[in-house]
Amino acid sequence: MRRKVALGALVLLCGTAMLVGQIGSTKTIVLRCGSLFDGRGDVLRKHVFVVIDGEKIKDVVASAPSGADVVDLSRETCLPGLIDTHTHVLLQGDITAADYDAQLLKQSPEYRTILATVNARRALDYGFTSIRDLETEGAGYADVDVKKAINNGVIPGPRMQVATRALDVTGRIHCRDMLRR
Repeated sequence: MRRKVALGALVLLCGTAMLVGQIGSTKTIVLRCGSLFDGRGDVLRKHVFVVIDGEKIKDVVASAPSGADVVDLSRETCLPGLIDTHTHVLLQGDITAADYDAQLLKQSPEYRTILATVNARRALDYGFTSIRDLETEGAGYADVDVKKAINNGVIPGPRMQVATRALDVTGRIHCRDMLRR
């Protein structure tokens, strides 16, 4: 249970920053964190306030600025957004070779793109504020469209670096080939 609560604090920290940025608001939001892991040392910082302007973390301070909206996470541990450097938002779930073939051969690229928007939102909800998507698995440039929809505030999701269509050399093992082993 404690693990779910901590993940919730992470998601709220990341989701709040991304949502505010997508709405385009410049209003200051402050997170009151019971503990903060900032990645700069081994010790958690206690009872600090994270100041967010737009989609950027502006500062970490000892008290909330006057007039700011404060989100109380004083019973939680906050940490920076996570980065996933190997994703395939156009593939659904932890798939088998049969699932892979069914998705690529029986689902249209358009439908797979709709499902990819769910994956992008799920990644953000899990605390990933940036992802690198590697190959669209037969869906052309759909990853570019998902990225564009996120950037334009049409759908929620993390910042995306996309590879579009994959290049592969003969004889090299590809992700989909590993599934068949």
